[in-house]
Amino acid sequence: MINLLKQLEEILSENNSTDLLLQKSDKILEGILSSPHLELFFFDEINNNLKTFKGFESSLLIKNSPDYKVFLKIKRNHFVLNNEMYEFSEKETNLKQEPQKNILYIPLTENGLVFGLMKITTNSEITTKILNTLIIASSMFSARIISCSLNEKMEMNINFYQSMKNIAKVIENQYEPDYIMPIIGEILDKFVPEHLIYIFKKEEHDLHLIWPRAYTNTRLEKLKSYMENCQKVTLINEDMTGIFPLIIDKHIIGYIIADSNYFKISNTLKNYLEQLSYQTSVTMDKADVYSEILKNATIDSLTGLYNRGQLDKRIKQEIATSKRTNSTLCCLMTDIDFFKKINDTHGHAVGDFALKEIAGIVTKQIRENDIAARYGGEEFVILLPFTNLEEAKKVGERIRKKIENKKFKTGSLELHITVSMGLSIFDPDKDNLNFQEEADKALYEAKNNGRNQLVIFENKS
Repeated sequence: MINLLKQLEEILSENNSTDLLLQKSDKILEGILSSPHLELFFFDEINNNLKTFKGFESSLLIKNSPDYKVFLKIKRNHFVLNNEMYEFSEKETNLKQEPQKNILYIPLTENGLVFGLMKITTNSEITTKILNTLIIASSMFSARIISCSLNEKMEMNINFYQSMKNIAKVIENQYEPDYIMPIIGEILDKFVPEHLIYIFKKEEHDLHLIWPRAYTNTRLEKLKSYMENCQKVTLINEDMTGIFPLIIDKHIIGYIIADSNYFKISNTLKNYLEQLSYQTSVTMDKADVYSEILKNATIDSLTGLYNRGQLDKRIKQEIATSKRTNSTLCCLMTDIDFFKKINDTHGHAVGDFALKEIAGIVTKQIRENDIAARYGGEEFVILLPFTNLEEAKKVGERIRKKIENKKFKTGSLELHITVSMGLSIFDPDKDNLNFQEEADKALYEAKNNGRNQLVIFENKS
């Protein structure tokens, strides 16, 4: 027996993988038992459940299994053999044996507290002498598991702080929620692989799932009903589902849900997720602020179209694309006819109304990859990539007619507004970089010819 314990001590001191450790232990136990099979279990505080000791990355979690039930009832200085619990004793004890298979559980303890189980299945009879040897062996396995558990907790802490850091860094490259939320979702998924992560955003009076995308599940509707009145961190579903509000300036902007049907959320994991939710709120708030700053730098505040500075950048980008792909690029310059008269007669508020309405018409009549910008006071520029002159003319005429036929009503006032348009094309073969100026010349001609018309630039030189 002493030799067996020395062999166990030797393999426990080696840096073996857990699976190899268990295999070697089974081999050693064959010295006293027939066909022994060793299993080790420990209680995982983070997931509030019992785990098999099979390498922490691939550990199996057990709930309501026979092993879990034994763990709940077993006491220190006791053992369970074939579902009967006995108190430790060095004296010969009349133990209930089975002829085919005996199942023995010995508690694993630390500081007098049971934290796990050593389970041995064998065809042999469990004698008092064998039992006492296995009890000593259990203390050796306890030390190994405690060491591994400390390493796991340390690794969990490292993963937590890395996750906090990664969520904070998400906005270094992008500010759009559609970009950052999937990244945050992936970070949280990796941190709590035993739970499904959902991220909801509150918009007006509804909750929209933004992670994972395009995911439907009847369970989500039930979760949404819990969220409607949830003002603080809440655990439901027997503590297996956590609801973590995302809060900015005391207002709830959304929720992170950690959901499972098997694994409870411990206080440790709850605290981790609460801090990660707070960091997510901070990141989302910063993203909104940065997006607004970026928007103000590129978007005309009145019309919602690109401003002139952004237009200049987009023209350069589209010219480069046109050259690279040998494709055409058209430019429509648009000017509101008699706009000064509208302002002088009805005031700038009415003029602003007209600009916004016309910008709305332009936006609805162009494609997603087309570019519309406010160029000056009453001037708009529309860039049409991969478009020839005939197609661009149809777009321009469609916009012009929509504006001409619309009744612009504000209060008791009804306006009739028209626009003049100039059209030019950038030809990669000709490399006419001044094609915007050409569109401007065509616009000037349209205004001189009586307004409310579209003129295509013609090089008369």
